Amino acid sequence: MPAPATGSTSNQTLSFTYQDANSANNLQTVWALTNTSIDGRQACYVAYYAPGNMLYLYSDNGDGAAATNIPLTGTNTIQNSQCQVSAVGSSVVKNGNQLTLNLNMTFKGSFTGAKGIWTAAQTLGGAQTSTWKAVGAWLVP
Repeated sequence: MPAPATGSTSNQTLSFTYQDANSANNLQTVWALTNTSIDGRQACYVAYYAPGNMLYLYSDNGDGAAATNIPLTGTNTIQNSQCQVSAVGSSVVKNGNQLTLNLNMTFKGSFTGAKGIWTAAQTLGGAQTSTWKAVGAWLVP
């Protein structure tokens, strides 16, 4: 679930929490999608790959093969037409069976309106992938 679960600002650090039954170290890839529906096109759609500490932002057409990526360290930023994510102010925290992904996100003016927020997760080696879960709502000004 993101924290805050709802909001209406264009710049916010959103915290997404994911769980594994046994350990956060079992989580390989976690996703967060902000859009009007569960559709990666024209969305703020990110994936965090834990083994490499890499954050991916899907392109405007939702094609994962065209996603840009940055290590989640330093002053790196990535963006598409809907949002920008900065490594400054972003972090990952593992505690027991929970992984919390904190992302410093800026939603762009062209992405205005009511949006839903969904998350999903995958364990190491792709052994298990969760279904998408609706976890919040955002009103982009």
